[in-house]
Amino acid sequence: MPLTIRVHETATTLCPAERADLQLRIEAEGTDKHAVAERVRTVLRLLTDELADLESTGAVRRWSNEQVTTWSDRPYGHDGLRRPLTHQTSADVQARFADFEQLGHAVEQWCEIEEVRVEHVQWELTTATRNDASNSLRAQAVRSADEHAHQYARAAGKQAIEAVTIADSGPTQGGPDFARAAMAVAESGGGAELRFAPRRIAVTIAIDVEFLAH
Repeated sequence: MPLTIRVHETATTLCPAERADLQLRIEAEGTDKHAVAERVRTVLRLLTDELADLESTGAVRRWSNEQVTTWSDRPYGHDGLRRPLTHQTSADVQARFADFEQLGHAVEQWCEIEEVRVEHVQWELTTATRNDASNSLRAQAVRSADEHAHQYARAAGKQAIEAVTIADSGPTQGGPDFARAAMAVAESGGGAELRFAPRRIAVTIAIDVEFLAH
């Protein structure tokens, strides 16, 4: 009577990051609505001009910014009384960097601007690299599953096995950000130049294989 053997396998490899997605927020507040908005617009123009220059050199692959948004609030003080109306203005900027040296230099410079906050930087792989890594990992995982299934079959007194189903949960990848490092530079008032080497991103394949042993 055939014996059913189910094997779960994972395979992982580490790949150097090839790009970094930077998220910035420009934000200011104050009692003068027009002055607050102008501060944000001035900084936004500065950053977008610099990003355009970086894009022309290839250091930045693409960038975008969202519309400037302004809202107002009248906060309560510790005495429970309403304070004067406060206006807040913000704008978000996104950029994809391919040159990590220029990324570190840009973040260092922008962290010196009071209105700029680094939200996060996400390290990424290109689709081609991720697909190549995933294909290699799938073959590795199937070979490992076959080896383990043979071991189980022999232990159960069976001589031959055949794979009947393979389920693939798909590739996963992830990379840490360096928002904390950038924040630390901002709080310390700068200092040594920031340098970011490509992070190693884990790509993992998980499969479930069902065998029949005879």
